[in-house]
Amino acid sequence: MGRGDPPFLSMAKNHHVYDFETISNCFIPIYTHYKEDIDHVFVIHETRNDLLSLLGFLDECKREGSWQIGYNCIAFDAQIQQYILINRSALLKLSGDEVARRIYEKAQDVIGKRN
Repeated sequence: MGRGDPPFLSMAKNHHVYDFETISNCFIPIYTHYKEDIDHVFVIHETRNDLLSLLGFLDECKREGSWQIGYNCIAFDAQIQQYILINRSALLKLSGDEVARRIYEKAQDVIGKRN
């Protein structure tokens, strides 16, 4: 950690800036290390389902005490991430296409409540 880092960033080794792209049949969460050139990109779609890998990554972040930093994350991204974590067992039983559609429905619900 550098001398200019805020104190909260020194509590864990791996903090990430994150953003989600959500369309009706595809969900792409992207986590970029806040200092190093490391990206974690997951795709949930009918042709690729990285849900298990995404959950493993999030579990590892929790164990490490990593922070996730985002723009508009409280109003949107964090709610989608929480939905995925709370519903992990049910989502793991679905195809990539079905998971993407469920996440999209949740995203539309979150957006609707904001407006």
